[in-house]
Amino acid sequence: MGAKTGEGQIMFVKGYKAVSGKNHYMWIGDKISYHSLHTWVRNNFGRPLLCEICKTAGGSSRKYNWANITGALSRERAAWKRLCSKCHYQFDIEKHKVTRTFKYSRTAICPTCELEFKKHPDHTGRQKYCSRKCGFNRNKKHKE
Repeated sequence: MGAKTGEGQIMFVKGYKAVSGKNHYMWIGDKISYHSLHTWVRNNFGRPLLCEICKTAGGSSRKYNWANITGALSRERAAWKRLCSKCHYQFDIEKHKVTRTFKYSRTAICPTCELEFKKHPDHTGRQKYCSRKCGFNRNKKHKE
């Protein structure tokens, strides 16, 4: 199995069943994070090589991944589907109502055109103008 240390304990050996899964000292059960669960699924169910919706196989240029179909963090195989990226995105839009919209946090008034605009949450500290055009026009006015 594994090499024994001086005290008679077995060292860690990759794939050794006694130190994986529920027997591992770091096992936390249902308190697993989103990223850790996806890693666990990929390690235990394998890498998906086909899409269960469009039926494309691994020989194509598409990327495949595991999609959670229940929305709950679960380790059961029935809660997961093998999907290509395109079908996974469509599935998330239809099932979970995922959209690619930003939640704007604050509004401000552009000093160039004096219109009110919504600041992007990542740019709240440095976004002064409603667009690049207004920022460039403002800089030109200062140089004149």
